[in-house]
Amino acid sequence: HGVDRFLQMSALGADPNGSTHYLRAKGKAEDVVTQSDLDWVIFRPSVVFGDGGEFVYFTKRLKEIFAPGVPLYPLPGGGTKAHFQLIWIDDLVPMLAEALDADEHVGQTYEVGGPETLSLREATELVFEAEGNSISIIPLPMPLAKIGLPVLGSLGFPMGSDQYEGLDFDNTPTTNDVEAFDRTPASLRSFRSYLDVA
Repeated sequence: HGVDRFLQMSALGADPNGSTHYLRAKGKAEDVVTQSDLDWVIFRPSVVFGDGGEFVYFTKRLKEIFAPGVPLYPLPGGGTKAHFQLIWIDDLVPMLAEALDADEHVGQTYEVGGPETLSLREATELVFEAEGNSISIIPLPMPLAKIGLPVLGSLGFPMGSDQYEGLDFDNTPTTNDVEAFDRTPASLRSFRSYLDVA
């Protein structure tokens, strides 16, 4: 079809033998791309946020399900185990465009993230602080979450067994490759700035 360069949006930790269905699917997709005859570039971003994105919505929705109408927020393990290096969509997209255009990026895999590392707890607190709401996060025992999250997933909620497994490891790049696009992590927009929280 006239395609001469393929850009694969993968994920941090992508591995055909990874610990979750999601990471295994991403890893297998990478293998297909790298074994093709096309020029290719692979991006492995941390969580991407921005207007219309799922992350902020998901954080609020989780509260509505677990603790509607009260200032308590049960998070699996207290939300302190997994950390994210959230990257703003408007910072990521220009890198994707450059990767499609500049020959120096062909055959490269880039792990990218934003300027700050946040736990799920910290990110959740920022979302509610931005709306002027105070919440008290209480730890949801991991064995209970292991049972409950797959049930929610089967009902269509965007959190299930894969997300439970993902709470056990960080979603941060080993090396933040944004410098390959003449940027530094500090030059990118933080999640805190996006939410306008001081």
